[in-house]
Amino acid sequence: MRYGEPKGEGLKQYIRGMKGLASIMPDYGTIRGMTPETASYELDGVPVFHAVAGGSPEKVKKGLEEAAASGVRPLFMHCFMLNWDWKPEDLLRVVRDAPADVVFVRPDELGYLFRQKKE
Repeated sequence: MRYGEPKGEGLKQYIRGMKGLASIMPDYGTIRGMTPETASYELDGVPVFHAVAGGSPEKVKKGLEEAAASGVRPLFMHCFMLNWDWKPEDLLRVVRDAPADVVFVRPDELGYLFRQKKE
């Protein structure tokens, strides 16, 4: 599900139309060229998290490793898990093998932590 370009008018219209939106992950898949440093921002007061790693468990694992190596902290990251390719044991393996400083949170927690960072 795409709403146009990141920070584009389509995404702005969607956010404006969803009153009370706490945060949004607008992608079903990843956007070419998106990096962990540019994928999270606020648009009209709503935290936006684009997927920067996704697809197979191997691609998510690689994306987490690359993000951890970037040294940017705190780093808010949305990883996309392709629902028909993943098994519960794949998710457990990605969590278990993630770099030590990676913390997995629910989507609602991600938005809350992003806002808290700004305070």
